[in-house]
Amino acid sequence: MDETLRNQHRELMRRLVDLLETSGDHAEVTGPDGAPWQVHREPDGSLVMDIANTGPMVTRGWQPTDHRPPDYPPDLPFLAGTTACTVVTAGLNRMTMVQWLSVPDADPVLEQLVTQSLADGWQEGEASPVADPPGKLRQFVRGGLKRIISRTRISERDILMLMQVDLGKVNSGGDR
Repeated sequence: MDETLRNQHRELMRRLVDLLETSGDHAEVTGPDGAPWQVHREPDGSLVMDIANTGPMVTRGWQPTDHRPPDYPPDLPFLAGTTACTVVTAGLNRMTMVQWLSVPDADPVLEQLVTQSLADGWQEGEASPVADPPGKLRQFVRGGLKRIISRTRISERDILMLMQVDLGKVNSGGDR
């Protein structure tokens, strides 16, 4: 990923994190590819983003809690006591993701997620560095899915991200 795209992605993530922390009901952000993203808040608090050329994605935020919420995506790990944001897409790039915001002691938590993934049958691929040290990125595969776990720093916050992508749907023109 070149430096310009990294900076655009970082700015987009910063704006989305800021949006999640406010009560605004509608916003427009520009994605890393320059496409407009229309974002609006549903009555249940979910954010729905309609991304040009990709399709809608549903984003939902959870305040820290000790117990897994019943509507939290079942295929994603849950971290108690941490603000979380999930993103689910069903368009051209079928993907499920969770970001845990402002994670204290992020490295041991990342290793906990890696251990849990391995225990759940994921096979680890080659580790990759992330643009901003001290970032980390770990990749896994299981069946037709790819899982990426990363840690990065945005706006002075350690953020952990776990993303699962259906490899059969990535840019394949799957159902939108």
